[in-house]
Amino acid sequence: MKRITSIILALAMVFSCIGFAFADSLADTEDQIFASIQFNDGIAYSYPDKGAVLFEKNGKVSVLVKDLDYPTGLAVDNAGNLYFSETGTSKIYKIDEATLKMTEYVSGLTEPMGLSYNAGKLYIAETGKNRIDSYDGKNLVVIAGIEYESETEGQYDGDYVDGRVAVAEFDHPQGVFVMDGGTIYVSDTNNHAIRKIQNGRVYSVWNNRELSDNLSKPGDLWVTDSTLYVRDLYLGETLSMQLVENKFTDVVKKDWFYSYVVEAADRKLVKGMTLTTFAPEGSLTRAQFVQMLANTYLISNGNAVINGDSRFTDVVEKDWYFKTLAWAGDMNIITAGTAFRPEEKITRQDMFTMLYKYAGAVGEDTSARANLSAFSDANKISASCLEAFQWTVANKIVEGHTGLLGKILAPLDGATRAQAVKILITYMK
Repeated sequence: MKRITSIILALAMVFSCIGFAFADSLADTEDQIFASIQFNDGIAYSYPDKGAVLFEKNGKVSVLVKDLDYPTGLAVDNAGNLYFSETGTSKIYKIDEATLKMTEYVSGLTEPMGLSYNAGKLYIAETGKNRIDSYDGKNLVVIAGIEYESETEGQYDGDYVDGRVAVAEFDHPQGVFVMDGGTIYVSDTNNHAIRKIQNGRVYSVWNNRELSDNLSKPGDLWVTDSTLYVRDLYLGETLSMQLVENKFTDVVKKDWFYSYVVEAADRKLVKGMTLTTFAPEGSLTRAQFVQMLANTYLISNGNAVINGDSRFTDVVEKDWYFKTLAWAGDMNIITAGTAFRPEEKITRQDMFTMLYKYAGAVGEDTSARANLSAFSDANKISASCLEAFQWTVANKIVEGHTGLLGKILAPLDGATRAQAVKILITYMK
């Protein structure tokens, strides 16, 4: 994470010329700009504690709107019109680029803050209800987040849960930014985290557990040239990080597994064998695949702890996978009390069986079954693994491949690290 010199001090003297007092310290969270955005060949700024949206162009500052009740998020549509959240009244307004006329655009929300516009929709961090919405001018759609009413009337309790958008939870998110491909970044303010919504799932990008310097109170955020910027409202600074970049020298764009490995690394599903190598064609051990499942669980549940009480006859406490296997045993993904053979190369049927049991353990619907008669080697699948194969084929997690004897599943073959990553990313989608 990098720190970016704040623009706030540079504007302080200019703003004071139009009658606004400015905080002496950037650490004073009571007097800060919440958001800024390019608008009408200049820059618009929201200034919550002074109740104003300001406009700067060619060094001159004017007031677009004043006497507002805590204005926060800003967004601009393809036509150049400006949108801003008036959080205190739970409304969003639109300012016409040509006439500067202001009209009410959305109402009925609960403390909206961060805004982002993309592909004809306004995306909203509805802070008061701990969710992310979209609005196309007619319909308001909840993308992710759950509203739980608290004991205090009119307020909602947040939490920290990654996973499918239907179950994911935020805690008073204040920032949102939508990429052209549809990926949504969220400042999950009270969880001190940056979250990401992609392919129907929510997972964490930054959080305090992984930062050398805390992300104290993330607010407005945006992406420019593959760099994500976020204003920390407590520190009074803008922080930055590079988004997805392939750090593995043995994974290149022409490889069939390239997108799977890059996405898996971005999601923190895998770390690589070294800082710069992934070993995509390397054989996968049984313990390594269980670790991948544990990582999947971690990015699906921000409060998860990987540990447990299960024990195995061939696993001791000093082994790197001790806690991971204990967790998997407790989750009934693997059978405890026996030898697990952690360093043994995993077979495809054992890999799919572990994934099948994992899906059931986390509440996924595992009832789907496919007819495997089209596969010439289906008779080689162990009876204990048959349902797992039927489920994975039914859900198109695996489709088999063509061998000398026709279409096969190769249940007794080993699996490479690249194959395992593809299977897990396909499952998560």
